[in-house]
Amino acid sequence: QGDPDRALTEADAARIPAAFASDAARIRGRADAVLDEDDAAKAEFATAIRLAPRNALAWADLARYRLHEGDRSGAATAAAQASRRDPHRTDLLVLEGIIVRLRVGLAPSLAWFDRALAIDPNDVPALLEKAATLADLGHEREMLAITRKTLNLSPDNPLAFYLQAVL
Repeated sequence: QGDPDRALTEADAARIPAAFASDAARIRGRADAVLDEDDAAKAEFATAIRLAPRNALAWADLARYRLHEGDRSGAATAAAQASRRDPHRTDLLVLEGIIVRLRVGLAPSLAWFDRALAIDPNDVPALLEKAATLADLGHEREMLAITRKTLNLSPDNPLAFYLQAVL
């Protein structure tokens, strides 16, 4: 709500279970990041992970923050921690795929999107990331088939329409 001072403080967090306190710190970190309060965001993400080191979402938020800051190596490390802690979350596998695409290349990232789609063949973000990657690789027919499937699942999806328009 734009007032991070009114958010749950670490002293408040000491009175609630670690998992909840970790989530509170994680959300404060996301708010701080949006407000460009980088030092505060880093501290909150560190607190979230310290309070619940197995919290996959805390690691994922740290990965996204590091990626936004341009720290691709740090993002990869945090994303790996996230998906290691919850290997069946498709959003975490997609995040790893995006980071692999940025760091290593297009083709290697497809394996991550495919892993997500093996868990949920109708995961729209995984489908769209795979479609975009296939388009960049020059596999237009495969991309078109995936965007059509996506539009069957999410009829007004702007990214699917965008990918088709680019084709």
